[in-house]
Amino acid sequence: MACQLPLLALLLTAASATAMQCSTSALPHNARVDCWPEIVGASESACHGRGCCWRDDSETVNDDSEPFCFYPADYPTYRLVGSRDSPAGGAELALNFRRDSGPSAWPPSRQIDQVSLSVSAHSDRVARIQIADRPDTSRWRVPLPLFGGDETGAAAQQFSVRTSSSAGERFFVQVTRNSDGWPLFDTGSSDGAFGPLLFADQFIQLSIGLSAQVIYGLGEHLGPFAKPLNQWKRFVLWNRDAEPNPDRNLYGSHNFLLAVGGGGRAFGIFLLNSNAQEVMLQPRLGQRATVTYRTIGGILDFFVFVGPTPKDVIQQYHELLGPPMMPPLWSLGYHLCRFGFGTLDRLKFIYERNVKINIPIDVMWSDADYMDGFKDWTVGAEKYSGFDTFIKQIHSQHRSVVVIVDPGIKNNSTGYLAYDLGLKMDIWMRTADNKSYIVGAVWPGDVLWPDFTHPNATLYWQRSSNEFLFKYPVDGLWIDMNEPSSFYQGSDTGCPKGNPLDFPPYVPHIIGYNILYQGTVCPSARQYLGSHYDLHNLYSYFEAKATWQVLRTRPDGQKDNRQRQFVLSRSTFPGIQRFAFHWTGDNNADWYNLRYSLSTILSFNLYGIVNTGTDVCGFNSATTEELCIRWTQLGAFYPFMRNHNSLGLPDQDPAAFSPIAQQIMRYHISLRYAFLPYMYTEFYRATANGSTVARSLMEEFPNDEETWLIDDQFMFGPALMICPVTVEGAVDRQVYFPPSARWFDVHAQYFAEVTPKGLQTVPAPLENIPLYIRGGHVIPMQDPGNDTYHQKLLQPFLLIVAPDADGLASGSLFWDRNGVDDLSLGNYQLMEFSASKGSLSSRLVHQFPIGVQMQLFGLQVLGVATKPANVIVNGRKRQFMYSNGWLSVSNLVGVDLKSPLRASWN
Repeated sequence: MACQLPLLALLLTAASATAMQCSTSALPHNARVDCWPEIVGASESACHGRGCCWRDDSETVNDDSEPFCFYPADYPTYRLVGSRDSPAGGAELALNFRRDSGPSAWPPSRQIDQVSLSVSAHSDRVARIQIADRPDTSRWRVPLPLFGGDETGAAAQQFSVRTSSSAGERFFVQVTRNSDGWPLFDTGSSDGAFGPLLFADQFIQLSIGLSAQVIYGLGEHLGPFAKPLNQWKRFVLWNRDAEPNPDRNLYGSHNFLLAVGGGGRAFGIFLLNSNAQEVMLQPRLGQRATVTYRTIGGILDFFVFVGPTPKDVIQQYHELLGPPMMPPLWSLGYHLCRFGFGTLDRLKFIYERNVKINIPIDVMWSDADYMDGFKDWTVGAEKYSGFDTFIKQIHSQHRSVVVIVDPGIKNNSTGYLAYDLGLKMDIWMRTADNKSYIVGAVWPGDVLWPDFTHPNATLYWQRSSNEFLFKYPVDGLWIDMNEPSSFYQGSDTGCPKGNPLDFPPYVPHIIGYNILYQGTVCPSARQYLGSHYDLHNLYSYFEAKATWQVLRTRPDGQKDNRQRQFVLSRSTFPGIQRFAFHWTGDNNADWYNLRYSLSTILSFNLYGIVNTGTDVCGFNSATTEELCIRWTQLGAFYPFMRNHNSLGLPDQDPAAFSPIAQQIMRYHISLRYAFLPYMYTEFYRATANGSTVARSLMEEFPNDEETWLIDDQFMFGPALMICPVTVEGAVDRQVYFPPSARWFDVHAQYFAEVTPKGLQTVPAPLENIPLYIRGGHVIPMQDPGNDTYHQKLLQPFLLIVAPDADGLASGSLFWDRNGVDDLSLGNYQLMEFSASKGSLSSRLVHQFPIGVQMQLFGLQVLGVATKPANVIVNGRKRQFMYSNGWLSVSNLVGVDLKSPLRASWN
């Protein structure tokens, strides 16, 4: 008995210490990191088996999502054992850590005992933090090109780093901004405040403290733009073909967050990881929230963006991944599509009836109806006979055609070029044992999947499409079902039983009862660069790159290889903006999807995929006339505007509705065309400067906390504020007017100034969308045409000058030769406008190398306090009209914007 007393005392002491670490006072609710993230299986005994704490039944909780099982503050983690040589690339810190002995949430055989930490300056404003296993072993790393690196700027870096410094010290890393000492990335120090670092073979977890009041980003999800920091919320990233609904992982994975705190100070964090992953947000404790990252593969490769403004963070992120493609001008017009035209005659009928009633339109699309048996690069001989002639007809009218292409190639179809060539070039994805090709199922039936990471994949895609593109010279390609989506679960024979890639020990909370391969290919499938387990979220990236290259080198002789290409992709991953645009998938025709379509578009602008849109009027289920009107009004200010709906549903093109609805839709589509010079310029800015196109009020007014949660009104560029109606039957709505700006009502007589600021109720009859111009800006416009080609060629320009409270305004105009040339060719004109009290001038920044007409027809100045005595434009007195602060000068014959402009009114 005497020999047992010390042991009993030791056990009692340990139990007491554990209880202390698990108590509410030692670890507040908001700081508790989930030790049982699985959907099922949690129990008090199982939790204690992991060495974790079980929530006491007597504790009061405010959120049912708070974990029952959580890590104690002293849970075993990694401790510093020494430094190592800095790796290539100038890492400032390179440290090794070893895991404590003790309980583990994962089997010891899967636990990685040694990890390394590297911290480097990617540039003076971007810190890179890499946490991996030992340098002498190899784990999956995302093969994504990165840009904007500047080793020379490291000496002037705008951030500081602290890490573990003494042998045996608990793992931690902290990045702070030098200008204000603001902590941007903080894993906690020796107190373990944010939970332990876990690094197992198929489970990696790190929690950080986030000093912010609101965050944005974290993937493609349907719901509010701002992410909650007042509740427990999980965001899952695993590309999936699924109708957009709340709390689902959808088509794209973008693990980037923009954090905003007091005074509008901002920073950003990006995790470069392509495996299935999730981010858990926990409520704030004071100014700090806990954010937990989990992934089931690869390494933790973080980039921390210093900011300090939201615009700075966005620019730094866009610079890292490369600029978005500049879209061709025609693609900014109105697009019309549906799944279920059925025949070419029906497609032509829909097109012609909309042209007949003067609906501006630039692009006709064909979903999979046009194919022969849903096979890529084919045309149905009966239903779409004469498709080539129709394309020529559309082109003769200076409009465009886009068709869909799915990645799955019909299996066992000898005599079909895309199949035969794939066999010959051996570019298909393979089974886990590498002995055969993996078989999926999509619209054609059983299919094989091109491995777009294969060195010959682009050549295969080109050779497969050459004959089709020569005969049917479409203007763009729409790549769909590219998550990749499959009607089989994994393959025609399932997935190999017991394979840890198909049945990992932990699966993030994805759609499908935690089955990683549901609706897609077996993760164990083999690709040239590795397993599909690692490459799944990257599939669309590599397909988009190959498809862009196909259009770049097309054989029809009608396209210069230095012209801009149009590729639209459903699935996305960071960096895809260099090759493709995006639409938000198979949305529902309902008011909820209308309301939150805007949040998704704002999020994708953060991610750099600025040319994003939603199926106007809804894709699934039948729309209503009122819903379609309101959606068309909002869609007129989406970066990408396409009306599209599904098989078996009533038509929803504008001509399908009543004459009153047609009139309202025509007006708002025409309004888009009228603002096209301004919109086009904003796309140029996004490409040249890394800015957004559609943006939240928060981005423009970060110091105004009232703007932080607003996502039912938005800005297009810095000068237009759009306030859609998203409630059925509403004829007015509340609009927030940031008091720091001056606002003018586009629909009011004489562009009347909005005098009361803050939250106001404004009229919103069915005929109009509330639309406002922000003071301080010069907006270029044109009379709208029925297509971009003729509008660009024939319509002169109008400049709207909207001064701020000090009488100042500025703006710019990008215009080019034909709307499709690469910017590198220099076939464009860029000018800047500057207005002060009573005058306007322009400055040429870049001039056309060849002549293009750019006539100025009119000038309108808003907020002019008194009627001027005269108006002089380029040295000549001009006739003008003045009423209620609105000054209008028209018939400016002979004023060419390619030359400097000088105007004054006094």
